[in-house]
Amino acid sequence: MAKHAHRLMLNEKKTWRCTLPNCRYFIHLGLAHILPGQESICWTCGEQFTLDTRALEDDMPKCAGCRLSEKTGRTQDELTDFINRKIALAKEGVNSESEIDPVKRATMKALGILPKTDEDEIEVIEPDDKE
Repeated sequence: MAKHAHRLMLNEKKTWRCTLPNCRYFIHLGLAHILPGQESICWTCGEQFTLDTRALEDDMPKCAGCRLSEKTGRTQDELTDFINRKIALAKEGVNSESEIDPVKRATMKALGILPKTDEDEIEVIEPDDKE
């Protein structure tokens, strides 16, 4: 087991090497089947993640979140918000916000379960002053 999470890169000699300073870890491509399940550092975000076979298809392995962000063109926060909304809708047994009762939808938005939109802003109408 490694003393630290490696930041692996596949070099031109087809060898996985750790690029961290003072680390001489390397493994030949033929033995790379032992890498999935080990901790590594993402080349995009710098966070630690567990290597899987999909990450090892890239010369510079990235975590699943960064791969998904690159694929969709959205940030990880946007993707997390989207997933949380879908989970909240699934718990209600519906596919979209329009299928939820308007009162319940307003409550879910007020609690932050569903995102607020510009349409949700309540316009305050001041009464006419009658003197």
